[in-house]
Amino acid sequence: NLAEQELWVERLSERARARGLLTELVEALRGSGDEKASWLADDFAAQAEATHAGEAARGTGSDRER
Repeated sequence: NLAEQELWVERLSERARARGLLTELVEALRGSGDEKASWLADDFAAQAEATHAGEAARGTGSDRER
C-alpha cells in the first residue's frame, strides 16, 4: 500500500544519503530511460528534500547531500 511504499522510500533514501550516494542513485534512475525508474527517482528526490527541510528547521543534519 501507499504507506508502506512511502516508508520504503524514506528508509532507502536515508541509507543512500548517509552513504553519500543519494545524488548518484537519483541520477542513475533518471538516466536509465525507464519511466518507472524516473518516477522512483522523483520519489527519492522528494524524500531527500523533505528530510533536508526538516533537518534545516530543527538545525540538525548535514549539507553533504540534498
